[in-house]
Amino acid sequence: MFKIQLLQKSFKNYHHVIKNIRQTFSINILHKYYQAPNIQRQKLRHRCCNTGLKELDIIFKNFSDDYLDKLSYVQLKEFDLLLQNETLDLYDWLTGKRSTPSEIKNLTTWNLLTYKINNNSIIS
Repeated sequence: MFKIQLLQKSFKNYHHVIKNIRQTFSINILHKYYQAPNIQRQKLRHRCCNTGLKELDIIFKNFSDDYLDKLSYVQLKEFDLLLQNETLDLYDWLTGKRSTPSEIKNLTTWNLLTYKINNNSIIS
């Protein structure tokens, strides 16, 4: 009998529960949307310091310290694509041992990174 009364009360409150769930869900979606660039920055900052090659760690860490907070969401995605390349490929492209593919050359973050390296302001 007690369970039936609880069920009846819960059905009466069903409308309020659904309304609260909808509000909570929409707030969570908005929170994730606005928080996404910050989470992306944290992940990229971690990846910049852990490339697997000490020289690249130094270059990317200095770049991320200077510019990661200033990049737009689209540029963060570009930088993420850049860091998904093989470590030795990135090193060879940055040192000029191999020519950089055109899809990498067209990235704004790549151009900013190479500009800072060529002006010797990335390594302090």
